[in-house]
Amino acid sequence: MASVAPAAPAETTEQVARVAAALAGGILGPEHDPAVPERIIAAMQRRPLAEIAAEPWVAAPLGPILERHRSNVEVVRRHARVDGGVV
Repeated sequence: MASVAPAAPAETTEQVARVAAALAGGILGPEHDPAVPERIIAAMQRRPLAEIAAEPWVAAPLGPILERHRSNVEVVRRHARVDGGVV
């Protein structure tokens, strides 16, 4: 039976989001290192997400992606309006 690494209590939403974005394609796209998916999966089996997200091979490629995400969130915040409970 495979063992599962326990979740680290210090993990934050942003750290989890960084790794999730990496897995969703941020650094796993075809133009990037094909070894990265296996490296991330292996790391997630033994290390807390905070450590993985801080690794240069994860943090560097995700920097521009997270900045675009934050910018997009800000645009939505500025322009979104609630009307009858609908945004």
